[in-house]
Amino acid sequence: RKKMFRYRVGFLAKKSIMKKALDDHKMILNAFLARESETVERLVREHWISDSRTREYEDHYSEE
Repeated sequence: RKKMFRYRVGFLAKKSIMKKALDDHKMILNAFLARESETVERLVREHWISDSRTREYEDHYSEE
């Protein structure tokens, strides 16, 4: 919980990051509702691996 709280407060507080996350989630939801499973899978994978800021954040807080 502590790690997740830091994520929400520190990482998502940046407007550009929040906007990208929301845009990604909208695309994933739209593909899900359209029952486009391959598109959903691709978008989720891209969402998780494309943003190096996520990895940098996780690396920083995994050391604690």
